[in-house]
Amino acid sequence: MRLRASFTVENSVIIPVFTLIIVTLILFALEWHDSQIIKNAEFQMAIKTEQEQLDDNSDEFEHVLEDTADYIKEKTFFGVSEKDRLVKDIAENISVKDNRQPEFIRMVNAARKLKR
Repeated sequence: MRLRASFTVENSVIIPVFTLIIVTLILFALEWHDSQIIKNAEFQMAIKTEQEQLDDNSDEFEHVLEDTADYIKEKTFFGVSEKDRLVKDIAENISVKDNRQPEFIRMVNAARKLKR
């Protein structure tokens, strides 16, 4: 069975393009998954350090950093080759705001008044 040359040319162009699109989407999904795992680990670590009131220089804080880095390395697809860099990035990106209840109550009451 003979095929026209146009089918061969179309398939030689279309199949690699679709393959490239599919591979790109898969890589994007994996990268997005890894970023979500890292963000989740950072939030969990921030909550733990806030609840236990750990100082940045304490041994317990370093232990929590190491556990977080191990968790991220275990759960991500691409992993992070430099553990020290990851630990440093996590420690710098932690942003936990102190809970000030009177201020929060005032903001909620002001929002309720605006709603009326």
